[in-house]
Amino acid sequence: KLFCGYICPIGTISEWLGKLGDKLKIRFTIKGVADKALRSLKYILLFITFYYTLGSNELFCKTFDPYYAVTTGFSADVVALYAGIAIALVILGSVFIRLFFCKYICPFGAFANILKSAVFFVAVLAVYIILVVLGVKISYVWPLAIASAGGYILEITKFGRRFMPVAKITRNEETCISCNLCSKKCPQAIDVAKLKTVKDADCNLCGECIAACPVENTVRINSRPKLRWLPVIAVL
Repeated sequence: KLFCGYICPIGTISEWLGKLGDKLKIRFTIKGVADKALRSLKYILLFITFYYTLGSNELFCKTFDPYYAVTTGFSADVVALYAGIAIALVILGSVFIRLFFCKYICPFGAFANILKSAVFFVAVLAVYIILVVLGVKISYVWPLAIASAGGYILEITKFGRRFMPVAKITRNEETCISCNLCSKKCPQAIDVAKLKTVKDADCNLCGECIAACPVENTVRINSRPKLRWLPVIAVL
């Protein structure tokens, strides 16, 4: 998820366009049932991307990836219609809906969330490898489908919080002055000010909440001040 928070160019563009939407007061955050339903799209795209990529040995997502399409000048590998739709979703979606492409469309975001639930991912992979070693003829489609469906379920349910990664944002309730700056600065609209530990699937450890907090060592990573720069160090 650090890739999403620090490196992804589409995520950066989405945040910039989102600020424009905020200035025009036209951007909103999808919540409730609609939010949960839309999150399934990126897992469906993840399954389709891996299925066709493994079957053809060609990276399927490059046919519609907006960044690849723009930087290559819509090369022969790009399907103009797919790429055009993706670019429109990035631009229009980001202006009107908070991080629309990242939350609901991006297959890499889905893959990152599955890896974030490392215990689940390793378990699925281990079972598949064991079955193959034992001589069971089983298609890669099954573990791919289980990983995709399981990742989606873990993202939209509280059960997924049991598979949280080692590093996570925490808030010291004793020193917190309830200024709500951490919540206001969060690109994902996570209400950090009301949480002791951030277990939201959208948290990318971007550190915006940490930088916004006026009280030193109140918003931290794993309640440890020394881990403040962990995300940056990990990326480097």
